[in-house]
Amino acid sequence: MTDESSAEVLEFPGVGSRAERHAALRRLAEEWWDPPAEMIDTLPKGGAMLRYLSHIWVRKALQDADPDWYWEPMGYDSDGQPVIERDSQGQPVGFWIWLHLLGTKMPGYGSVEPGKRDAVKELIGDALRNASMRLVGGALWVKDNAKKKPAAKKKEPLPAAVEAPDDSPHQEKAAGKDAYDRLVDEFGEEPVNGALATFNIGRFSELNPVNVEVVRASLRQRARLVQEQAQQDKADG
Repeated sequence: MTDESSAEVLEFPGVGSRAERHAALRRLAEEWWDPPAEMIDTLPKGGAMLRYLSHIWVRKALQDADPDWYWEPMGYDSDGQPVIERDSQGQPVGFWIWLHLLGTKMPGYGSVEPGKRDAVKELIGDALRNASMRLVGGALWVKDNAKKKPAAKKKEPLPAAVEAPDDSPHQEKAAGKDAYDRLVDEFGEEPVNGALATFNIGRFSELNPVNVEVVRASLRQRARLVQEQAQQDKADG
């Protein structure tokens, strides 16, 4: 059930063989992929009600599958503190983690609106949901995305990673296209498309100033991590 391109299987004594670990992951997905309605919470977002699984239930699912599960920040700053992405005002907006579960290491990204109360706590919960979504509560993402898709109309060119109909006002699409082009000029097409897919942004009109800032912060963090890894590889070599 794991995505081979984004999950690394580790040596993890006590969990069992690779086949046993994968079997345990499949059991977790069978039990928690589509949680019962009484576990589902909702919140308003973009004029619709977003259905999601609270981080409390996500933690219970992970605990039931592997009592030794844990997460860790993907990066640390010079003071030894977890690297948290911040906007131009210094407000937390994004957080990358590694989720360690049943001998499998999976990446996750949490995001939060700038200025949100208990932002770091929300970032952690969102990152856990994102990291485990292939196993826990994934059906909610599929169902919500299916409901959001409007009837097909005339399409404008979109990033290769995310194509979707867009009947938003022309000025919103034009502003979003300009923002997309600036991001590509700064970071490259492939990283930008990957970030848009991570944040489930499929329309130019969704690239409003807040989303652009969050995407840019994520891309800057990714660039820092890539540079640090390259420096480490060079030092080790």
